[in-house]
Amino acid sequence: MSPRDAGKPDSHGNQPKPKSTPGLHRSAALSREQFSESFLTNSRASLSLPPAPVAAGPDASSLFKALKRRWLLALTLGIVVATTAGVAAWYLQIPKNVVLAQIQFASRTPGFLHDSAFGPSDFLTYLRTESARIKHPLVLNEALKREDVKRLPLINQQPEPLMWLGDELKVEFQEGSEIVKVSMAGEEAEELKVLVNAIVQAFLKEINTVEHKQQTDLAEKLEEIYNKSRDKLRAKRDNFSKRAEEAGTGEAQVLSEKQKGLVPAFGELVKQHILVQFDLMKAQGKLLIHKARGKNLDKLPIPKGEVDLAVESDPLIKEYTIGVPKLQEEVEKYLARGAAADDISVVYLQKLVQSKQKKREEREAEIRGKVVERIHQKNQADFDLFQTQFEEEVASLTEQEKKLREVIEQFNKENKQLGTNSTELEILRAEIGNDEAMVKKLGEQLETTKVELQRAPRVTLYQEAALQKKDIRRQVMATVAAPTVSLIGVCFFVGWWEFRARRIHSADEVVQGLGLRLVGAVPALPVPADGQFLGAAKDPNLLNHRLLESIDAIRTVLLRDANVAATRIVMVTSALNGEGKTTLAGHLASSLARAGRRTLLMDCDLRTPAAHQLLEQTLQPGLSEVLLEEIALPDAVRPATALEGLWLLPAGQWDREVLQALAQDGPQRIFDQLREEFDFVIVDSHPVLEAADSLLVAQHVDAVILSLLRDKSQVPPVYSAAQRLTSLGVRVLGAVVNGVSPEEIYRNGDPYPLRLAG
Repeated sequence: MSPRDAGKPDSHGNQPKPKSTPGLHRSAALSREQFSESFLTNSRASLSLPPAPVAAGPDASSLFKALKRRWLLALTLGIVVATTAGVAAWYLQIPKNVVLAQIQFASRTPGFLHDSAFGPSDFLTYLRTESARIKHPLVLNEALKREDVKRLPLINQQPEPLMWLGDELKVEFQEGSEIVKVSMAGEEAEELKVLVNAIVQAFLKEINTVEHKQQTDLAEKLEEIYNKSRDKLRAKRDNFSKRAEEAGTGEAQVLSEKQKGLVPAFGELVKQHILVQFDLMKAQGKLLIHKARGKNLDKLPIPKGEVDLAVESDPLIKEYTIGVPKLQEEVEKYLARGAAADDISVVYLQKLVQSKQKKREEREAEIRGKVVERIHQKNQADFDLFQTQFEEEVASLTEQEKKLREVIEQFNKENKQLGTNSTELEILRAEIGNDEAMVKKLGEQLETTKVELQRAPRVTLYQEAALQKKDIRRQVMATVAAPTVSLIGVCFFVGWWEFRARRIHSADEVVQGLGLRLVGAVPALPVPADGQFLGAAKDPNLLNHRLLESIDAIRTVLLRDANVAATRIVMVTSALNGEGKTTLAGHLASSLARAGRRTLLMDCDLRTPAAHQLLEQTLQPGLSEVLLEEIALPDAVRPATALEGLWLLPAGQWDREVLQALAQDGPQRIFDQLREEFDFVIVDSHPVLEAADSLLVAQHVDAVILSLLRDKSQVPPVYSAAQRLTSLGVRVLGAVVNGVSPEEIYRNGDPYPLRLAG
């Protein structure tokens, strides 16, 4: 039966209900017209910029909400991952055997006759130098030459034993302590003991040999000076005896008063001259020893902590370290919004990330080089400073000795001018006395040095290599931390994964998250067992009462909007496929028909038609044939068999020619005819984002309702679909959320269809 025959009695003799006029109640709704237009304008404006759920990244609150929705998955996966991580951490962190030997470096040199001590700074430099010498190739090679070391399987397994030893051997000491710890870690404890003991013994032999040689050289130098001074004293004594014999006396009774005044002063000068010569000799010895130590300056270790601190505190490094994650986050945001990997913004940001990473590496290398150079320069500067001090001391004493010698020579010249042998004899006697004192002191110093050669060495073995007790704290901490971190990481990942989907889980999110008007919220829309849908069943009371009530509430919104804005042709669509649009359109059309409105369910989903299956009708002929003008519109419209007042216009057979006709003026002509025949036309269209069909149809309808499915529909696609419709000037009446819980539908006793956004 065509719509034009709708006024005639049917086969059962029933008269159809009179056609309602949408404008009957328009006068009663004039006071609301201004509010409706204002709301439509605000709804379009609210979609001009992406709302927070679309544009913003995840925060703690959103991640927590997402995790609550997937708590069971997060808990199950977290337990599995945490258990695996805990077992792996336990077995991967099994502590190795650690063999430790200790060497004592005395800060004061113990002696038989006297002790010598380093200053704090000198002793620290001494410790650093000698600790670095423990890992010197000469020491390691000496240890590797030992027969017991050569037989070790651990050494024979290494392709480069020397390099391996340098990497595995650890040398540590604490500032303010005399103990240096030498250790190695591995599986074979006994082999490690032999190896560490060999290295320690080789080092002790090397360092004690060097120190003994330094002391021996000093003793030889003192002995040479002592012998020269003694020969000089002997020559003066011989000269005195000869002069005394020539003068006939060696007494001072013939000295004049002037000579008596010069002799004490001259004696004091000679004494000072001798003391200065002795101090000069000691200063020259210190300078000699200091220069010998300078040969090991390049072996001082570089403090790793100082280098790392300089790198971490560099402003550019900090800037690159903070900037790279931010840029990577921007890349992830672009990709999350659907940008392609070759998008110009993504490519630019990735290149910028690579550039900053490269600059950071270059800057880090530059800083490390500068710090290492600065440390070497500091060590050299400290050495040069001490050497300068020693050289200045030697130069100062040399100058003093020179001046004293000149003064003494002047005294000698004056005494010679007196022409008295007695004065010369007295002066010579004083010189002999002073020389005797100096020779005595040199002899004592020489004997002391020879005795000190027999003292105990300054560097001694404090503890032989021994196996240390295994420290399982790190293993226990790793076993506890790994599951905890894994569980937190899994929960974060699940929450982030769920957040990225941005699914709609409640009707409130439509209003608060997207700024859309909430037309209605309905529970799940099942198809009854008899194949009929809601409202088309012969006995609707058999169906869910709440489902029926929610559909009728949406119908109330449509009837009100029809009175306010003359909305009669309503398209039901969705962003993507599978969001309940066809079922919602069918139930809504049946509800309008039950309310006495002549209603047509029009299937404009030409690619995947389904409306004809709801009413148990055939697919052809339908809209496609009408668009191609193969049949007339009245011949394609057919009544629903199960519900009076409901008609169906199926999709028909679709092809590319139909799409071309749809893009022309065919839809407008069809809708104009349907507007004259029906009170309401409910249009089931193709999803907005999957093809342009729905956008072509939407330009000819009065309003559009977006169908959303709880836990499936996602915020970004829904927002994109609404943007595409509003950009064409299409009026989006609002959204209907399918599959919500009954508690949400009647929260606080108010059905959702009466709650509007804004």
